[in-house]
Parts: sequence; structure tokens; C-alpha cells
Amino acid sequence: MAKNYKSKINRIRTFALSLIFIGFLIMYIGLFFRNHPLIMTIFMMLDF
Repeated sequence: MAKNYKSKINRIRTFALSLIFIGFLIMYIGLFFRNHPLIMTIFMMLDF
């Protein structure tokens, strides 16, 4: 039973870490649109 508990924690931790890196990726894509402030703002708000 203790092994199942640790597996659940690792799964949640992996999911949270992947969300952080996906957010960084979305924000980085938003930096490509510096000449278009509206599109850049949309990507930054999606990351937030």
C-alpha cells in the first residue's frame, strides 16, 4: 500500500512539473510576437 501512495505522489509531481514547462513554452512562443502586442498579451495570459 505504501508503494501505491508513493506512485500517486510521483504522478502528481510529474504532472505539475510538466504544466510548469508547458507554461514556459507558451510564454516563450509569446515572445516571438513582440511586434504584435495583442497576440503577445494573449500568449502571456494563457501562460498565467
